[in-house]
Amino acid sequence: MGKIINEAERSLAAGSIGAGYTNIETVTLHPARIAILQNLTNQTVTFSIDGGDTACVTIAANGGVVLDLTANTGNSINDHGDFLGMGIQFKVKHIGVAPTTGSVYVSLLYRKGE
Repeated sequence: MGKIINEAERSLAAGSIGAGYTNIETVTLHPARIAILQNLTNQTVTFSIDGGDTACVTIAANGGVVLDLTANTGNSINDHGDFLGMGIQFKVKHIGVAPTTGSVYVSLLYRKGE
């Protein structure tokens, strides 16, 4: 069994979230097993993980979601389960009204050595 550790949390302040997708800091450095997306702004936002071409998750103000990518997978020593690949650029945009307070956050957990 591997040890689960985290990458540095990524964030973007409300004032930087526009109608078009904006990068949330840097690309992922490891294949994430769990991703936690939080919208602690005062408006609804949409996250993208494919360069801003497709909406992935829409989260209401002061909401969040946990994506457990390894749930029900990786049940043998040779099957490490599903994960979010490295080099992914998280992006965010607002839906309708631009947020004026708070920030969005991306937290990633991965297995040590990956």
